[in-house]
Amino acid sequence: MPLFLENLFIVTEAQKFYDHAGVDISGISRALLINSQNKTIEQGGSTITQQLARNVYLSHDRTYDRQLSHLIYAYQIERKKSKPEIMELYLNAIYFSNGAYGIEAASQYYFSKPTGELSKAELAFLAAIPNNPENYNPLKHFDAMKNRQERLLKQNGGRR
Repeated sequence: MPLFLENLFIVTEAQKFYDHAGVDISGISRALLINSQNKTIEQGGSTITQQLARNVYLSHDRTYDRQLSHLIYAYQIERKKSKPEIMELYLNAIYFSNGAYGIEAASQYYFSKPTGELSKAELAFLAAIPNNPENYNPLKHFDAMKNRQERLLKQNGGRR
């Protein structure tokens, strides 16, 4: 996996990826506070490891029981896998819209080439989608995806 791609996901999905053991207590606390104020489950505090657990082992139900399962699975994954392995598994499990699951499938679908041959702009294009695959579907909402892609490039020092 290109390091730039990994950095895009760390900046946008889990800035503390290398600093926790699968669970970000401050992220969970923030989400619990907001959700309790709104009396709904609107925000999650999931780490990349928890998202991997959800995509591979659990459902996408938004319940507190599932959130607890996230914690348990994430802890187990972190005990058995290295951070680079977790990132690779995550990137190969997430949804990139239009039936493309995993970074290689998305790279082939959108650019007809392997991930290793993509430019930084193309990597940011792909990284823009998984945060909300429906709203950032480039075939339906190109402008929204393009704006997110540009934000990702700026967040990563504007490096292209």
